[in-house]
Amino acid sequence: MTAIKYDLSGQDPDESVKVATRESPQPGMYVCTILELNQKEAKSGAGPQLEVVLEVTDADKAKNKVFAGSRLWSYVMLPGHDSWDVTAWKLDQLLQALGVASKRKRKGAFDPDKHVGEEVLVQVRAGKNQNNEYRGEVGAILQYDEDAWESGDDEDDEDEEYSEDTEYEDEDEADEDEDPRQSMTLAALRKEARELGVAVKGLDRDELIEAIEEAESESDEDEDEEPVDDEDDSDDDDDEDEEEDDEPAPKPRARRKPAAKSTIRKSPAKRAPAKRRTAAKKRDGFPFED
Repeated sequence: MTAIKYDLSGQDPDESVKVATRESPQPGMYVCTILELNQKEAKSGAGPQLEVVLEVTDADKAKNKVFAGSRLWSYVMLPGHDSWDVTAWKLDQLLQALGVASKRKRKGAFDPDKHVGEEVLVQVRAGKNQNNEYRGEVGAILQYDEDAWESGDDEDDEDEEYSEDTEYEDEDEADEDEDPRQSMTLAALRKEARELGVAVKGLDRDELIEAIEEAESESDEDEDEEPVDDEDDSDDDDDEDEEEDDEPAPKPRARRKPAAKSTIRKSPAKRAPAKRRTAAKKRDGFPFED
């Protein structure tokens, strides 16, 4: 075999043998590649578990992209483990992320080696190591959708700068037939759904769009129903009053002149003398007329 020549005079020998260390990822969402899926027994002897080794490849925030290449570990309990009854959800979550299990498929078998190299979406939360130092921990392993993933599109991330070479699509030139929600971020879709009273938990992009459209449709139907207005009756009364006002008013009656009073005084009429009634005589205590 021909000898291979080399010249390493431009390299620092100490740096070459130095073990590269990376800071633990800060809380956020990351795209990770599965490096290993190792089935092993727990050190405590509690039962079988699955060791998941992940490598960060992308981040949702530009400031977190520096953690690309960092590794994360997660341990998922398998059937037969002492805590299986309370931790079975972690295996369910992992298998749904890998597309092995689903809402309909709840039983089966899988080969861990076949899923090495697949990408998943990992939520990192704050944790601590044995030395009480910060360490990013795997909070959730979710299904990764490359079309839905838009790295660095966080509203609080201000690292993006304007450039004259940056191309922006003119809204007037956009395809009118294309649903504008297809270009919205998943976070924006969830926000719009919540404003319409839609539960967003467990819904993917297409399901969110469908739920939003249904909610808007129901809202439009409610607006189309005209409310009963009590003022309509008042308007009818006003119309009747106007019709009555249009009729001609009756002519006032002519007043009669009072008759002229006579100046001759009449002598008072003579009254006839009243007949005297005889006093009732009493006989045996009973009255009778004479």
